[in-house]
Amino acid sequence: MTATYHPKCLALIVAGGKGLRMGGATKKQYLHLDGIPVITRTLRVFDRHPRVEEIVLVVPETDLAYCRDTLVGPSDPATPVHIVPGGASRQASVACGLEKIRDLTVGPDTTLVLVHDGVRPFVPSRLVDDCLDMALEKGACIPVVDIPDTVKQVSADGAIKTTV
Repeated sequence: MTATYHPKCLALIVAGGKGLRMGGATKKQYLHLDGIPVITRTLRVFDRHPRVEEIVLVVPETDLAYCRDTLVGPSDPATPVHIVPGGASRQASVACGLEKIRDLTVGPDTTLVLVHDGVRPFVPSRLVDDCLDMALEKGACIPVVDIPDTVKQVSADGAIKTTV
């Protein structure tokens, strides 16, 4: 029986947003959901996943100490978590995370990087597996999940034109 090859896998969790659209004094990644910060719930998904070897968490530079001392440290993750400052945009924050991953991954092994939005804590483990398997097979993967809502296209005056 041939063993299945699993390359090194790192999770890049981007939580560098300011939460401006959400309003309020607390950034949405730090809001509590049943007593636990959203970003902590997201970290747990990847910390518990058996194929994720390291996690890179990208947060606003002003929040580095808070994340290290209040969120990550006390949760005592089994998977190493590297906290890095983000950039001015989501794209820049992903680039900051990828730069850290480049520093972490020296050697000939293939590395798969899961890029995930830090305020989406309900990603199923099976979806992570499916993405890793497809990325290994095809070289890349973007998960697409059906939306349960009916989406309508409207005109400039607000009249419904069609169902998308």
